[in-house]
Amino acid sequence: MVLLVNSTIPAAAQWSNKYMFIAILVFALFLLLGIALLLLILTGKEVDGLLKKFLILTASAPIAIPIGFVVLEPAPPLIANIIYWAIVTAFLVGAVGSIVLARRRGKQATRPP
Repeated sequence: MVLLVNSTIPAAAQWSNKYMFIAILVFALFLLLGIALLLLILTGKEVDGLLKKFLILTASAPIAIPIGFVVLEPAPPLIANIIYWAIVTAFLVGAVGSIVLARRRGKQATRPP
C-alpha cells in the first residue's frame, strides 16, 4: 500500500509515520466493513435480484484491494495502478447502483396499489 501511495501521490513520500498509520487504519476499517457487508448480503434473504449484485460488487471491492496489493507486487506500477483504479471504479459503480436501486425499491414499496 505504501508503494502505491508513493507512486500515485508524489508528496506522500514526505508524510510522517503518524499519517501512514492513520491511512492504514482507515484502509483496515474499509476492509472489515467490506467483509461484513459481503457476509450480510450472502446470508440475508431480504435482498435479491439486481440490487444484490450491486451490493456484492460494492462489498467485494474493498476485499479485492489488499489481495491486489499482494498479487500485483511484482507487476509494473502502471498495470498495478490501472487495476487499482478499476477496483475503485467498481466500488463507486456498485455504491451508486445500490443507492439508486434501493431508493427505487423503497418508492415502489410505499406506493398504493
